[in-house]
Formats: sequence, structure tokens, C-alpha cells
Amino acid sequence: MNRLLKKLLLLILIFTFFLSPSTNSFFSDTETSTSNTFSAGCWAPPSTPQLLSPANNYLANQSSSWYQNPVMDWTDSSFVCPGLSVKYQYESFHDPTLSILAYRSGWLTNSFIPAPGTPDGVYYWHVRACNSDDLTNCSEWSDTWKLTVDTTAPIAPTNLHWTNPDVSCGGSTNSTTITADWNDVFDTSGISQYEYQITYPKLDGTIGIWNTFVTASQYFGVFNQGQGLHTYKVRAYDFSGNISPWSSGCSINFDSVIPQSIITVPVVESLPNTDNEIDQIYLWDGKIEGTATDSGSGLNRVELNIYRPDVQKSWNGSDWILDLNQNIRVNADGTNNWHYEITDPIPAGVYKLTSHAVDNAGNIENSYVVEFENIDQDPNAPLSADLFYNSLQNKIYLTLSSIDTSTIPLNYDLIYTSANLEKGIAGSINIADITNNSYTNNFYLGTCSAGVCTPDPDLTSAQFILTDSLKNNILIDSKINLIP
Repeated sequence: MNRLLKKLLLLILIFTFFLSPSTNSFFSDTETSTSNTFSAGCWAPPSTPQLLSPANNYLANQSSSWYQNPVMDWTDSSFVCPGLSVKYQYESFHDPTLSILAYRSGWLTNSFIPAPGTPDGVYYWHVRACNSDDLTNCSEWSDTWKLTVDTTAPIAPTNLHWTNPDVSCGGSTNSTTITADWNDVFDTSGISQYEYQITYPKLDGTIGIWNTFVTASQYFGVFNQGQGLHTYKVRAYDFSGNISPWSSGCSINFDSVIPQSIITVPVVESLPNTDNEIDQIYLWDGKIEGTATDSGSGLNRVELNIYRPDVQKSWNGSDWILDLNQNIRVNADGTNNWHYEITDPIPAGVYKLTSHAVDNAGNIENSYVVEFENIDQDPNAPLSADLFYNSLQNKIYLTLSSIDTSTIPLNYDLIYTSANLEKGIAGSINIADITNNSYTNNFYLGTCSAGVCTPDPDLTSAQFILTDSLKNNILIDSKINLIP
């Protein structure tokens, strides 16, 4: 009996082997034969998706292709149970340990997710696939990739100026070297470089544009092209590749052309003159006038050195100061048309006037010089005069010689200063007062009454003026010092 049962079991096993259909369902119990298909359920999860884009460690800046089309993309799951669909889930985190969640999607039917408006930051992201009929039957999470988003541009550089020498925007210089300088720009990712651009006048008269990159917030430059306006601007690049707007421009006028001036008043021959003779001016009034021009940065001022070689002194605006090197200068009023006046009494003697036109770039002229002798005896008058002050007698003695009697009568004014007050003695000279074409007189500087005379106090200077009868022809103007 046992033997019979064993044979029967063996026949059943052989029969089952030959009648069983072939199958490829390693993860599924779905059976397929040449004639029929039947299923008894699917327990295998979808395959794990592979991340595609953006690439691992991708840096998204304002000029990147991902920034223009921000999409997180991965491969379709390569295996899904027959008759089922797949859904995907996307997650991103702020840290590599995936503990600080940034975003978790719902169930996605597409193997991508748009990410517009993603804030700047660092993200770690992955995805997984799940069967649509059982969202707990999911693949493993994909590999985790890193994405850095930095689309914030640095601010434009500020405080553009020039140094070495220090010049503000819009200024001028005659220095052939200078440094363009601006404030450092700060950015969360750091500043990698600055782009420097300058427009400049070329030697052929056209305008050139030149760019370069520097890592420091300054650029040392050389003026080796044309004269005129140079303007630079800069922009900053951060380490993420974002670019700031251009800064405002900062200009400077490079000018190495010397300005020019001439002295028109007093009217004398400029040095070097042709006859080597010094012109004479009778009673110079202390007025100096002239003109100046500049073809570059514009006139700033005209400086004057007013020098008396006889005493080696220059005028400083209030007094005559020893000036062996003729360095003392005063500023004229005006620029293109300028003037200056010494209002103090003008001593007789030789004067050397030098005008120095100065432009806004600092170029200084030192070329126009006039020289003349200031005289107090009218060269056209036939007479000569001699004034003498006797301090013990408190008198001024006057002697006139070579008088042309055809000019008679003559009028005189003796003007003197006492205790800072101006006083005067006036009179006339008639033909009866003249002996051998000469005239002598003396003048007491004070008041007399009943034979008692009181001198005026604090005498400083006196001036004797002689005119003809019409008072329109000054024959002599002598000045003497009354201080003992």
C-alpha cells in the first residue's frame, strides 16, 4: 500500500512539471502563459528614481539657466507593477543631515516639480516613487543632491573718488598718475572682483572705452592718452557670479597745459625788452590789470609778485617784506580779466611785476614780467624840486629850480599827516616870488599864535603838489618821510 502511494505522488509531480507555464515575475505574482494572463496581486515597490537636474552641487545665480527655468527633474521610475501607476514625492532640506525641512511636496504624477521663486539658500533634495494604489508601498529615497541658490546681486559700489593726489569727482589734475578708489562692497557670498571701465579722450581726438578686472576696491592708472575728461565706473561680482549694477560715473579733467597771462596796465614793455632800458612811470598809481586764458581745466586765479629790486622787498597785501627769492604773492581779483591795486603810498624806485596764471588742474604760469621805474619828478616838467624836513625846527624847506616863468602863476598844496589826520597848506607862486628862475620857501608844521608856535604831533609823511594855473597839469609830486 505504501509503495502504491509513493508511485502515485511521483506521477503527480511529473505531471505538474510538464504542465506548469514559464514566468518572469521575480517581484510579482502575476502569471503569464502563451494563452492566458492572470494576477493574484503585486507587492513590489517601484524602482528608485535617479536625479537629473539641477546637477549635484549646482550654483544657481541670476544668470544661470536654472534661474531662468527653475525645475527639479528626475527619471521616471523604471519598474511599476502592471496595471498600476506611480506617484512621486519631493523633499528639500536646509542641512545635509536632512533634519531641517524646507519643503515637502504632495503626491506628484510627473517626474519633475517647478520651483519658481525659490529663496536664496542652500538646499539638499531627494525624491521617491510609490505605487498609486498603496502610497505606503514606496521605493527607497534617491541620492541626495545639493543646490545653492544665490540670485541676489551685490549693491553698486559707492563713494567713487580719486586719490594720490586726492581729487573729488568733477575735479582736475595735472598729475600723470592717479588712483581711482571706491568703497568696498559687502555680500553674503563675498566679492570676487570688480569690473573697472573708463572712458577717455584718445590722442586722435576720439573717445575710447577700456575695461579691466581688479580684486581690490581701487585701480592705479596713468594718463597716457589725450588731455580732457576721463570718467570711470565700476560694478561688483560676488562669488556666486551675480553682478551688481554699474556705479555712478566719476570724472576728472586731466590738464597739463600751462595757462597764459599778460599785464596790460601799467602800459610798459614786457621783459625781456628790446632796448634794455627800463620804462619810467610818473607817479604810478599802484594799479595792475591784465588778462589770462586757459584751454583746459579753466582758470582758478591769477597770482602777482610785486617786487622792488632796489630794496629786495615784495608786497604781501599790506606791507613790503624782504623777499630775496621773489616768492611772496598776492591774488588778483578776477581771472580772464583781472586787476589789483596797492592803495598805500607808492615809493619811488624800480618795480618788477610778474603775473602767474593758475588753472584748476594746478598748472602755474611763470612767464609774463614787466619792469619799470616809478618816478615822482614829472619828466615833462622843466623844473626840479628839493624838499627837506628839519625836525628840530619842525619845518619843511622847499627849493624849486629851473622854473619856466610862462607857467606862472603856480599853485601848490603841501599835504601832511599828523596823528593819522591829513592836514594841508595851500598857496601860490607869482612872478615876484621868483629869483633867477628859482623859488624857496619853508613851512611850519603846526599852529602859531602871538609868536608862540605849537607843532602838530605824530607827523609821518608829507606830499608837495605843484600845478599850473589851470590845475590840470601836475608838474611835480614829491613825497618825504617825516619820521625822524
